[in-house]
Amino acid sequence: MNNIILEEKISHMLQTLDELSDIVAKHESVINKSAKKIEKLIEIIASNEEQRQISEYFQDSKPPHY
Repeated sequence: MNNIILEEKISHMLQTLDELSDIVAKHESVINKSAKKIEKLIEIIASNEEQRQISEYFQDSKPPHY
């Protein structure tokens, strides 16, 4: 009788472990995709910031003949 109870508990634990493993794998995929998107956004922001600084420099500076 004790063996059957232990086998049932182990079976339930293994099923739970498999479910958790699947969830972790899905979360890893989502995290990786999010990290790639964040990296792209950081590059876009940096590029936009650089372009803004360049345009501000030319807008604020006086022409050479002044």
